[in-house]
Amino acid sequence: MKKMFMSIFRSDGRCRKMLKIMRLSIYLLLLATFSLSASGFSQNDIVSLNVKNASMSSIIKEIRKASDYRFLFRVEEVNKYGKRDFKVENANMENVMSKLLKGTNLTYSVNNGIIVIKPVAVNAKAQQSDKRLITGKVVDDKGSPLPGVAVVIQGTTVGTATDAKGRYKIQVTSKDALTFSFVGMNTEIVLVEDKEKIDVQLKSKAESLDEVAVVAFGEQKKESVVSSITSVKSESLKSSNSDLTSSFAGKIAGVIGWDTGGAPGALTEDEMNTKFYIRGITSYATGANIDPLILLDGVEVSKLDLARIDPDDIESFNVMKDASATAMYGARGANGVIYVKTKKGKEGSIRTTFRYERIMNKPTETIDVVDPKQYMRLFNQAVMGRGYSESPVYSNERIDATNDPRYPSWVNPGNDWYSTLFKDNSINNHYGLNVRGGSSQVQYYVSVNHNDDNGMIKTDPLNQFDVNITNKQTNFRVNVNADITKSAKLNINSFSTYDNYHGSVADVRTAYSLAFNASPVDYAPIYPADKEFNWPHIRFGGKGVDNKTGIIDNPYAEIHKGYRDRVRYSTINQFEYIQSLASFVKGLELRANVALTKTGFFDNVYTTKPALYTLRKYDYTTGDFWLNPSNQGSDDSKLSKDPQASTSFAETIMDYQLRVLHTAAWDVHQTSFTAAFTARQKDNSTPAGLMYSLPYRNIGIAARATYGYKDKYFLEASLGINGSERFAKGNRIGYFPAVGGAWILTREDFMRSTSNWLDFAKFRVSYGITGNDGVINKPRFLYLENIDGGGNILIGEPSRGETILEIKNYAKENTKWETNEQLNLGFDVKMFKGLFEMNIDAYQAIRHNIYDYRYTIPSSVGLVQPPLDNFGK
Repeated sequence: MKKMFMSIFRSDGRCRKMLKIMRLSIYLLLLATFSLSASGFSQNDIVSLNVKNASMSSIIKEIRKASDYRFLFRVEEVNKYGKRDFKVENANMENVMSKLLKGTNLTYSVNNGIIVIKPVAVNAKAQQSDKRLITGKVVDDKGSPLPGVAVVIQGTTVGTATDAKGRYKIQVTSKDALTFSFVGMNTEIVLVEDKEKIDVQLKSKAESLDEVAVVAFGEQKKESVVSSITSVKSESLKSSNSDLTSSFAGKIAGVIGWDTGGAPGALTEDEMNTKFYIRGITSYATGANIDPLILLDGVEVSKLDLARIDPDDIESFNVMKDASATAMYGARGANGVIYVKTKKGKEGSIRTTFRYERIMNKPTETIDVVDPKQYMRLFNQAVMGRGYSESPVYSNERIDATNDPRYPSWVNPGNDWYSTLFKDNSINNHYGLNVRGGSSQVQYYVSVNHNDDNGMIKTDPLNQFDVNITNKQTNFRVNVNADITKSAKLNINSFSTYDNYHGSVADVRTAYSLAFNASPVDYAPIYPADKEFNWPHIRFGGKGVDNKTGIIDNPYAEIHKGYRDRVRYSTINQFEYIQSLASFVKGLELRANVALTKTGFFDNVYTTKPALYTLRKYDYTTGDFWLNPSNQGSDDSKLSKDPQASTSFAETIMDYQLRVLHTAAWDVHQTSFTAAFTARQKDNSTPAGLMYSLPYRNIGIAARATYGYKDKYFLEASLGINGSERFAKGNRIGYFPAVGGAWILTREDFMRSTSNWLDFAKFRVSYGITGNDGVINKPRFLYLENIDGGGNILIGEPSRGETILEIKNYAKENTKWETNEQLNLGFDVKMFKGLFEMNIDAYQAIRHNIYDYRYTIPSSVGLVQPPLDNFGK
């Protein structure tokens, strides 16, 4: 008997086949036994259910709990239709089953309280004769092609996947239904019928927050992001100001910003009216780099280039705040990252938009000052109270005669310097034109923006040149996406800005300060010509010029002493090659990026020497008057270029980047891996010395790995490795790791009861270390001793003709990176169908190894300069 038993199981697996046949026979027998019509439902069975993101077998289990029916089905047969939401309220079982099986290739029957679910029988011969090829394209909710979408004939395992352009083709029959599924997107089911082409747009899951978020060196589903990243819609950044950064204050969580003025035409970062930092100022060291890293389509740009981006060109604006978000940027991520992604072309007809704005600017508030008569009384009181004089400076007759309408205003002047210097308002004009469109092969986005901004400074009608500020700014952008082959793509982004500035050579802020500090009664802004001094130039009132500052005591003359013409241009040109390697490894992609940034600045100053006068005598009976010159300005008042004040500057930057990306998903698992190599070289045309004439160089390697489970648990680890020229060999390489995790609470089964009001809830936690090599402006190489000419005499005497040297910096070979240790806890929530949304972050940031001078060392040590060291925290 034993031998017979063993021989059965050794005979070519025939017993296994018999067992399969028996299982199938039992299943078919049960189907045949219970194949009755659906009219057997009881009228008393009423069901209410609300199930989120569940498989069909799970939904059936919930229906069984809510009713008295039992079910017979094959799990693999019903679960191949994917997960979905299922909601019914007070529905009878017939309606419940119709809704459950809608869009599937399944039917059901009822017998004695048992519901049998089975596939619809298909005539194989008729199906074969009806087969035909159908094609189509799958895009996301923004219209961009979706590669890798699973296209499956419903109820079968026959299917295909979309290519790099989102296109597919498949053999079907008119009775088939196609299922389109992709990670993070809602599954779509479309009946074939008599269609020859089926194009599908997949919508992002309702639970996802804006679907995709920009992260370091790539993008992720926003629901899977573990970092603290704030995304801002471009509409909220629009304002009447041509400077984009002016709209940061109070609008972006985690960004500390404020306005310092309103003068147009900031052509250097020091002149910018807006100051902004991510999570506050990060270091107290003098000259340390505390500004965030700014990336425009992945290329590092300056704050000035950011200020010139038009909001209409922005696709997404993202602020990366914690270590998990910025660690991959290594030496440049310690102060946070602002990532701006611009609009790209779209396949379709040409769409053109034109915008014109005419804007009036005026001060939000003016400073109230006392009138000239009250000024003189208070001045007398102050002088006499301090014992400077036994008699008042201004007599009662002088006070009473101030601004007497019987005499010219310049005889006994009472000046309102603010009204003399500034207009009540200014008119600015902004123009914008953009064109978007393209074919299936090439898509483009082109925009031109022009801003004509004006200041509020008055120019005297007799002056030979305009001193009011005018800044004409033109921006030009071209973004082109081209499909080279089915698996290769080329992106070209070009952004150029040109500023042409004209304005007073005097500092407007100084003039504004003088307007409230200059004497309003000692002299008039200008005087008419008398019999002696009638040269063809403006006769400004004033007593003289400060020898130290060179500032004229008459604000009106200070503004008119010259003008400056300045030009700034910047061009950023980026070429990105994308190669899909899915034919070798599914989900693998290679990206190579090179960018050229060129910036130039020219400042030409033209000055004159204003002629200053005071009123020596005025005859109240005849109206005759005599002026007294305060300086020799008549022959020197000709306009000439000042070579000492004129400057020029040019800078060239090359950025190189190579990235490898891989994404995969199977069953309930999702993984991704990103690796990047970056290199940067910067050349300066006007170096401060020999050490600064060498090219600035920086290289980095970064990597990130992510894992997701059941779309509700997420883990992430990243590492940035950077090399910097500023440190000695042993400390030149910095390592900046970060880890993080997230848990989507609303995906748990025990949270189903809250689904009617709580749409989404996620907890985040991250910890990491980021670095900063911009610890101080000078010296450039911290590990080298810097001895330069000038200053203190350390060697020899000048009379002997020997070299005069000064120690600027002592060598410090053990200088380390400045590091920022960050812990971040976050909570994201959406409620009431997206009506309410909130993001909360609690964080701790500790800055280590702050580099600064040790001023506490006593002079008896004999050091000429205080040494630099990593001692701050």
